[in-house]
Amino acid sequence: DFEGFDVAVGFKSIDDIREYLGYGNRPLDYDIALLDIDTPEMAINFDIERNYKNCFVTAFDLYSIKKGVEILGIFKKPVKLIKVLFSKNLLKEENEYLDYISLGYKVAWDKEILSFPIELGNYSVTIQNQIISRIKIRKLSDHYKNSLVYLVSMVFDEDVSTGEVKKIIKTMERE
Repeated sequence: DFEGFDVAVGFKSIDDIREYLGYGNRPLDYDIALLDIDTPEMAINFDIERNYKNCFVTAFDLYSIKKGVEILGIFKKPVKLIKVLFSKNLLKEENEYLDYISLGYKVAWDKEILSFPIELGNYSVTIQNQIISRIKIRKLSDHYKNSLVYLVSMVFDEDVSTGEVKKIIKTMERE
């Protein structure tokens, strides 16, 4: 549990999570599951080609790009992916580079691109949150917070409006 969110680490499939939680074959009792897929095996086991929404989250360091492209290689049919990019200053060339290296793979990039700025302040807040096991967002940059608002709104689709997410962010900033 992390601030009211159940967090599971080290599971290789939904079946593994169901078994651990004692669900047997019953579906998990969650509205939303966010999966961090970082190996081709996990992409296959979690059947991400059938997920409601998929994001391709990457920075532009060589390791991150190579791992991401490795996962793109497992798709048998085109998968729609939303780019979530971590960059100091998202440059047109970085986006074009990602488009170029993904040529020949079964990927259909969404027109939306979400960027999170890599800044020392945002990194410091992230590390502090991990140390104290809390979610503190007050010291994050406005760009970072706006990207969070957009991402949360996108994940919850029509169920939660952007305005509601902004109110939640403001409440979290005061705490």
